[in-house]
Amino acid sequence: MYYGRQHMAATPGQAIEGIEQSPTVSRWNYLRIGGLAALTEAAIYVAGIAYFLVILDFASVSGALQQVELFVANETSLYAMYLLIYVVFGIVLVALVLALHERLKADAPMLMRATTAFGLI
Repeated sequence: MYYGRQHMAATPGQAIEGIEQSPTVSRWNYLRIGGLAALTEAAIYVAGIAYFLVILDFASVSGALQQVELFVANETSLYAMYLLIYVVFGIVLVALVLALHERLKADAPMLMRATTAFGLI
């Protein structure tokens, strides 16, 4: 038979080309990454809630002028928090959506395509 390459017999200790590992064999498979992404997103939500309610104490400010003064006084920390809750959360969300897609694509393929599209957008 012609295999396109020179055919060589492999010993048990050698890797055989053309065989890919299953996603469940790797230590960092999609389920583990998806779980880590979900926990990270939950931690980001809790950090955002704690920042706005406890640290910034936004609920105690009533007037518009007081809100502006509060935002000006905390501009750097607000910038960092918005970066965390929007940009970092969005990046981690991509990993979570792709992991969920891989996990659930066999059960409901049409629904998973739609939800993956919305999740990535």
